[in-house]
Amino acid sequence: RKAVEHAECSGSPDARGSALHALSKALHFLSNIETREDKKIGLLKEALECRNELDKIVQKAFPSNHWLSGVNKSYQGLIKEDLATIQRNPEEKRTLLEDAALSMEDGVSDCRRWISSRPAPTQIAAVGSYEDSLGRVLNDIYLSTKDTATLRRAIKAIEDAAEQFKKVKMPSRVAESYWKIARNHDRLGEYHKAAEDFENASKEYATAAQNTPKFAAFYEDYARYMKAWGEIEKACAAHESERYVEAMKHYEETADLLRQTKSWSYLCSNFSAWSLLERAEDLSRKGNSTESIETFAEAAERFEEAKETFEIEMDRIQNPDEKDMISELRKASLRRKDYCHARMMMEEARISDQKGHCEESAEKYGSAADVFERMLETEADKSEIRPILCMCRAWQKMKKADMSASPELYHEASELFLA
Repeated sequence: RKAVEHAECSGSPDARGSALHALSKALHFLSNIETREDKKIGLLKEALECRNELDKIVQKAFPSNHWLSGVNKSYQGLIKEDLATIQRNPEEKRTLLEDAALSMEDGVSDCRRWISSRPAPTQIAAVGSYEDSLGRVLNDIYLSTKDTATLRRAIKAIEDAAEQFKKVKMPSRVAESYWKIARNHDRLGEYHKAAEDFENASKEYATAAQNTPKFAAFYEDYARYMKAWGEIEKACAAHESERYVEAMKHYEETADLLRQTKSWSYLCSNFSAWSLLERAEDLSRKGNSTESIETFAEAAERFEEAKETFEIEMDRIQNPDEKDMISELRKASLRRKDYCHARMMMEEARISDQKGHCEESAEKYGSAADVFERMLETEADKSEIRPILCMCRAWQKMKKADMSASPELYHEASELFLA
């Protein structure tokens, strides 16, 4: 603050600009370690005021220096992002994030314009970091709006970041970028693209291992982890097309790759369970209900084991992102366990029907439908559960209709089959 006062007395725009930049960074970084919310907000707002004042100086005294302008706008966006993180009101939070994204996009545009004729490695790397931050902000906007156009903007920003990091030979940063792109393609249900991105991330981590022998084991672990996630995406794509055997093999490969890692071997049981689930689906489709029931039961046991493993690992792991992932996988294990039990009931209902036990079949279809209905209350993606629920209710009514010869029940069943 004293430096800013002295710079003001000098009348030099260069001195004023440098002092404001330094003060804003100091205030911003100080806010990161400030635990009192009101103080943190005050520091961030003061840091943003410095940026706004610096912007006026740059526009007036250095209008052709796009680097100064771009860096300042990028920092404006970062400060607004931090203010948004503190904001509890969802509407105001989204407004701040959108404002942050606009500042960052303007900043990145100016910086890219500057380095197009002055490609200094340190500045190229800085632009990559700004583009990565822009992608993060756009991701946060997507999470609150579910607007896929925003998510595609995020993908583009992170793809641009990856290109910058490639230019200055920073493979670990390139790998991180591909990892983030893959997660976004997964959110869009673009499993083949996600698999390709994870493969690219794996290759970049392998390159980082070769380039830095002291950290080779660390990066090789990440390379296997990324390759495993590529297999998961391939499994999702296969499952979506009802290629259950292919999906089963991809999940088996996932488990094998994870088993070789130091940090993520605890995930093996989860994906072994998924492999069994896919095998059970294939057996069901082939009409082998008895073996399908046995395999669904084995998968349910594995999902229970996976859930217990996740609960143990939650206490050990410190990384917030990994903790979130484990929490989600634990919930998914519970849902898949319930799914396996419901599918067992469906197969039992089919066997009862084949034996001519209509009442028993109707009861089992009804019990399965009840489980699927409960799952709908917590399942984020309802597109897979809802059709199976309708089919269970349809067969339940059909079997009741067979017992009573009721035209009304036959009609209701037909309506559900068409739903």
